Formats: sequence, structure tokens, C-alpha cells
Amino acid sequence: LNEQLTAVGLELPTVGPGGSTNARSYKDSQGVLHTLVLAFAYDAAVGNFIRITSTAGGIPLGIPYDLGMALDRMIDGSMDGAIGDCLYTAAFPAAPVAWPLANAVLVPASAIIFKMQF
Repeated sequence: LNEQLTAVGLELPTVGPGGSTNARSYKDSQGVLHTLVLAFAYDAAVGNFIRITSTAGGIPLGIPYDLGMALDRMIDGSMDGAIGDCLYTAAFPAAPVAWPLANAVLVPASAIIFKMQF
């Protein structure tokens, strides 16, 4: 992907944790440090999307709900994880569902699905 981006004249993203360009550190509202990992993918039910997951020390933690709800509001204008272009899933593939309470226990397999329009 990096070679393809460079070939079309796009500037590569800065390097994140572990030398990765698809991972970034994020501290949630409880002070827990997460490594967010972005992956481009396709699913027949969703189409093209970016899946954002979270790990700590390589162990899946689940997506921080406060981050997910904030992104959902910025992208869709509402915090409904079940509809729009920003979705919440407790596992994938799985039907999107409403966001849990911001302080609920994280589901390790949970993710943000950001639907792409192409």
C-alpha cells in the first residue's frame, strides 16, 4: 500500500507504534492506552470499509466506546452505531448494533466500521 500511495504522489502517513503506518496510540477517557489499528476491507453487506480495532500489548481490548461515539457523531451527525456510515459491531461479520454505555465493559472483538462511498 505504501508503494502504491507514493507512486500516485500521495504523502505517506507518519509512522505509529512499532513502525506501523496503520496503527496509532490513543488514551481513552479512563486513562487506558490503546493501540488503534485500521484495516481496509470489503464485505458484501457493508461494501468497502475501514475497520478500526483496539489492542494493548497485542491483546484485543475492544474499541473504546467514548472514541467510537465521538467519531460516529462527527461522521453521521448522531451517535447511533446501528445506522449511517459509522457503525459499531461487537464482532465481525455481525450486524451493527447501538453503542453500549460509554463506561460499559469493552467487548474484545468490538470495532468501528467506517463505510466508504466507493
